[in-house]
Amino acid sequence: MDVSDILAAQADRQKAITVEKEIPLEVDVGYLTVTDLNPIDKESYTENLEECLQSTTRDGVQVLLASLFSLPTTSSEDGPLAVLPPPTTLLPRSKPLPKPKPPTKWETFARAKGISKTVKDKKVWDEEKQEWVNRWGWKGKNKEAETQWATPVPANADVDFDPSKKARDERKARVAKNEKQHSANLARAQGTSGAKDGPAPDREQRKGDISRTLATTRVSTASMGKFDKKLDGDKPLRGIKRKFDPAEASAEAEKKSNLALLAKLGAAPTKRAKGEGNDAAINVRKAVRFASKGTGGVAMARKSEGGRGKPSGKRGGTPTQILWRNSVAEISCAGHATFANDEGDDPSRVGAASDPLLDGMEQLDTVISFKDGGSGIARELQRAASRGQSSRSERNIISAFRDISTMCDQFSLPKTISDIAKQMYKRADDEKLLRGKPLEAVIAACIFIACRQAHVPRTFREICQLTHVSKKVLGQCYKALEATFSLQPGAAAQAQNGRPGAARQSGPEDLLVRYCNHLALPPFVQGYCRDVIVAAREHGVADGRSPVSIAGGAIFFTCQLLGVNKPMREIMEIAGVSEGTIRLVYKLYFADRDKLVKKEWLESGRAKMERLQLEPGSGR
Repeated sequence: MDVSDILAAQADRQKAITVEKEIPLEVDVGYLTVTDLNPIDKESYTENLEECLQSTTRDGVQVLLASLFSLPTTSSEDGPLAVLPPPTTLLPRSKPLPKPKPPTKWETFARAKGISKTVKDKKVWDEEKQEWVNRWGWKGKNKEAETQWATPVPANADVDFDPSKKARDERKARVAKNEKQHSANLARAQGTSGAKDGPAPDREQRKGDISRTLATTRVSTASMGKFDKKLDGDKPLRGIKRKFDPAEASAEAEKKSNLALLAKLGAAPTKRAKGEGNDAAINVRKAVRFASKGTGGVAMARKSEGGRGKPSGKRGGTPTQILWRNSVAEISCAGHATFANDEGDDPSRVGAASDPLLDGMEQLDTVISFKDGGSGIARELQRAASRGQSSRSERNIISAFRDISTMCDQFSLPKTISDIAKQMYKRADDEKLLRGKPLEAVIAACIFIACRQAHVPRTFREICQLTHVSKKVLGQCYKALEATFSLQPGAAAQAQNGRPGAARQSGPEDLLVRYCNHLALPPFVQGYCRDVIVAAREHGVADGRSPVSIAGGAIFFTCQLLGVNKPMREIMEIAGVSEGTIRLVYKLYFADRDKLVKKEWLESGRAKMERLQLEPGSGR
């Protein structure tokens, strides 16, 4: 039986599974897409659009399914599975390409200097353990100083010094510094000085950041940008404008300012500490009884108001008003004395309290001591006394006197020098000698002159270190005072009484005593040093050198001669001079050692020429 005709008829009824076109279809199985590049038949497209589209679509789907069924498959519970191959079609990006990561501050510097990055190994060799250990982290090499069983302690360390804690704090400080630099790099990469989170800065914000950075760098040089090269169009640098109060303010403005300050200080009453009631400054009941002469506070208030009516205001304000009137009466009193005793029970006149240094000032010379039982009346009385303060110039003098006393106490100077310095400052202020000079410089010059007049040796360098005033400004103030007051050799007491006194320069012998005491040298060394200085002056050795240099060099020369072990470093710290200065004076003394060393010293055996060397060690 021939069935070929039947099969041919059946094949004609079914669509072909192969698609044949002039241009083969492009299939991308990864994207499940088919691209038909054949030109469209205009005649069939115009006659029947729907049939044309279905025919083209059917051909594309047929080719895609044929490609899918040709893929290798694997069996699974859901049936055969085929894995799509990677796509072959290159599609454009939906977003722009990522920009390169901005370099950090170190990367920019390394690129400019040509420094190449080297990756450190995570393991390092430990010589003590003879093994490889971690560079960081658990039991890392960076924690070696924290785990030492014995650590040397510096000589100048505190009693509670902990080497392990110090090493741990230093390591944490390094970590914090790295984190700070990392945050700065992130902010710099984002183009803003804020946090890394949040939206990107706009153009105006970036422009402002760049302008601020440029303004900072322009004034970051030693000359604050004054002598730097300027570009065309750069705006001139604007300095800081300082607004000063007028030198002579009106009395009304000064009064308002002082009252505002006093009101602010007395606005909130302070809490009284436990047990303070018995030690208060004022006893209110006794103060009122004394002021009213036994009639009482209410009667005195009526009398002050000129009638027998009910006093206005709160009852608690009456004692304050009485005390205020009493203080005014005491100010206008001709006695101007101090009323106080140890117990504070009753006022007693104990003599004049005027200060000769404050002579001529309209100050409150009367102090009344009463106990107020913690009611706060003492504060009101102090406020009342503050209202009667003197002018600004007098308050400035009192403030300067306080600074002079503080500085003299820090330098362990006697009260005589403090009084001389105060008198010198008062005269300079009265005659307006140093107007425009810094207050610290004027005080320093007065203390320096007082030290010379009282024959207490103090050098320029020591006064500058005490008052933090430059030598140039201190020298200007000193020369002005010396020329104005015509300071001539005389007694220190003359200057204390307001007359010209001595202004003798401190000699090496004056400084020698203090230096030897600070160096803890034996008593006999000081006598030898003095003889060496006197002999050097007679023979003209080291002439023209400062007294500080001569004293330091003589001490080192004598210690070497007598065999006293005193390092040059300690002498440098006490004298305040450099090592080269002491070595220069020592070499001058060494060259004329035969003239400076007495024969009796060598015969006694205490001094030996063999101990002197041309290049002695510094003792570091």
